[in-house]
Amino acid sequence: MEDNFGLFFSVFVLAAVSWTVPFLVQKTSNRQKSNASHINLRGPLMWLFGLSSVKHRLYIGPGIIQVWSIVYLVVGIISASLWGREGVKNATFIVYLGGAIVLAVFGWILIFLRQRK
Repeated sequence: MEDNFGLFFSVFVLAAVSWTVPFLVQKTSNRQKSNASHINLRGPLMWLFGLSSVKHRLYIGPGIIQVWSIVYLVVGIISASLWGREGVKNATFIVYLGGAIVLAVFGWILIFLRQRK
């Protein structure tokens, strides 16, 4: 059980760090009223991103990374419960490598769509 607690803790720390950095970028972009791609999202879903739905905008880039961090948290906890240390290593590799590939493709598509306007 202590070993699983350590795995859960390491998954949580890694997910928290990769969620916090984009959160700070979101806050900075909202203070500067950046013109980057954003969504005016309202309601309790904004709490997931650590933002107030009344005065903040959800910026696409950091928001995707925050969602990916939450995905890693869920997948990491499940893999720690079911498969232990090897499962967490594999989940970390798959989620973060897959996330980098997905983010690169998504960024390329956004750049392509912006150039067409």
